[in-house]
Amino acid sequence: MTMAQKRRSGLLIPLFAAPSRESWGIGDIGDIARLTEWLASGGQRILQLLPLNEMASGGQSPYSAMSAMAIDPIYIRVTDIAEFQALGGEASLNAEDRERLAHARAASKIEYNVVRPVKDRALHAAFERFADYEWSKNSTRAAQFQARGSGASSISSAPPVATWA
Repeated sequence: MTMAQKRRSGLLIPLFAAPSRESWGIGDIGDIARLTEWLASGGQRILQLLPLNEMASGGQSPYSAMSAMAIDPIYIRVTDIAEFQALGGEASLNAEDRERLAHARAASKIEYNVVRPVKDRALHAAFERFADYEWSKNSTRAAQFQARGSGASSISSAPPVATWA
């Protein structure tokens, strides 16, 4: 293999630098596939993202993360969550949150203080639907969720709502 064949190039960016029209003004994990396709079309072979770790309340730097192990929920593509879709997707957001979302998408800078509470409310609503339609019925999906989270195969009587509070 020649040196030219060994060479690789790519991009190092924060995820918020490449938001799609589908993301909520901050870029999200769902944007990565399209971004890598774009890079590959230009002969690029590497995509390196700045940390996606959960930031403390009011924080804007991925380097001041609360945990080295947790992806910040702000980067979740809420519209890909089945329960959010079942609620009606973005149409299920209240008028104020739809307005905030439109503002965040159009903003010239990242509006953490706008995006975070809207995503938090959407994730809470999706989780509540999961608790009502899956967890409370001990569905297969609930059992899979429980097993993944704890390694246990049984489901307790109540979902771990406190983890979302």
